[in-house]
Amino acid sequence: MAWWVVARLTMADALRNPVTWAATGASVLLIGVALLFGMFTFDAEDRMRMLATAGVAATTLHGLFLSCFLASSAIRSELESRTALTLFAAPLGRGSWLVGKTAGVWLAVLATMVVLALAHLAAMGLGWRTGFEFDRPERGFDAALTLPWGRTLAGHALAALQVAVLATMASVAALRLGLAAALAVVAAAFVTGHLAAQAGWTLVVVPALHLYQADDALQGLADPIGPVWFLGALVHAGLAGAGWILLGLALFRDHDLP
Repeated sequence: MAWWVVARLTMADALRNPVTWAATGASVLLIGVALLFGMFTFDAEDRMRMLATAGVAATTLHGLFLSCFLASSAIRSELESRTALTLFAAPLGRGSWLVGKTAGVWLAVLATMVVLALAHLAAMGLGWRTGFEFDRPERGFDAALTLPWGRTLAGHALAALQVAVLATMASVAALRLGLAAALAVVAAAFVTGHLAAQAGWTLVVVPALHLYQADDALQGLADPIGPVWFLGALVHAGLAGAGWILLGLALFRDHDLP
């Protein structure tokens, strides 16, 4: 399939980009900072809950930024340099090109999110082993401390679905906007999408991103993330992504490319 060839090439280019791994390294440092911040709270359970939530949040924000950057590199720069003309002469349909670019961006971001998830789990394991008392780990260990592996992995899975929607939005925005403007648009949609439930808004263009919010589950204040929840998020991500791809094709139709 033509779109899969574009996706593989886009993913390979993205993973060779130094910014991809610089952003990943910065996010790993953020997770490390969240681990150290556990020393400033008194209850070990609160420390673990804070670290679980902070790690998933850092991974999600990493995905938002990196999706915008890679979409701008993979789509906007190719359109501005008109190198896409060569691909369209292959022939390669604009729909296949856009889907392939979007999939390649998300797969590259997903690879870095796996690295961050492993770093997050390692940080949680270290916090559990030391009781967040790094200066005296032999005194801080508490075998009764809850280590929410399952909830955290489910939270990262929801984050990956949310970033799939954000990557699609970033790819569509890159058709018309530069990096700074696309980042502003996607960030605004991110904030608005998470506020939708609290404000009682009915949104169509902006996806209801609060469906991917797992903070309460990670902190043990809500039911664990079960198959029904995850399946609903998966369906929503698919529908939202498809809707944005259609919007992108509508914007693409009158682009200044033949």
